[in-house]
Amino acid sequence: MGPLFGVLAFLVFVAMIVGLIKPSWVKAKDRKLVFLGFGFLFVVFLIVAGVSTPSSPTPTAATTPTTAAGNTPQDPPSQIKAIVTNVLQGQTNESGENKLRSITVATDTDDSYDVLVEFNANNNFTNSMAKNGIEIEMSDVYIALYTSAIAQKIKIVDVKAYLPLTDKYGNTQDGVVYGSVLDGSDAAQINWSVDKATLELQILPGVWTTTIVNSSFQ
Repeated sequence: MGPLFGVLAFLVFVAMIVGLIKPSWVKAKDRKLVFLGFGFLFVVFLIVAGVSTPSSPTPTAATTPTTAAGNTPQDPPSQIKAIVTNVLQGQTNESGENKLRSITVATDTDDSYDVLVEFNANNNFTNSMAKNGIEIEMSDVYIALYTSAIAQKIKIVDVKAYLPLTDKYGNTQDGVVYGSVLDGSDAAQINWSVDKATLELQILPGVWTTTIVNSSFQ
């Protein structure tokens, strides 16, 4: 009914204009009566037209499915490298080197994978604090790999941390200061659901095998 009242309002408006020009054409005595009478009808029809017109439904934005780049199927070595790269992103706090040095993924005869990760560690105020920082970053690598969808295929993970070392001749170059290994059989027994800090500071350092540790850390 909304459009009908809209038409009526328009006709009344036209009649009012005509009446204001010449009241006798609409059988009115003067322009004041034309204005009051037709003006009132115009307002009424306009209001009724507005109320009775059904509101148009608000268009709903179409939901476009998005596919994250990480959802693209990858071969297992590429998945492993992507996981580690995500953990060890950014630069070190002292030299500004990239955190990640290298990732090597070797395939065993049983189609499982041996992973070697090398990264540049952050220096700190004390050797003890630097060591703790390294253990946290190592733990984060183990957590990310052994809680991933590909964890069942990982046989062993070997992680080595580097810091600048100065020899007795005063020459400085990056060297391994801490190394650890966590194999899949030990990883399968860890309760990965405990809080992250407990994993980083207590459980993982107590389970992995320490392969290298700089004398300044001992």
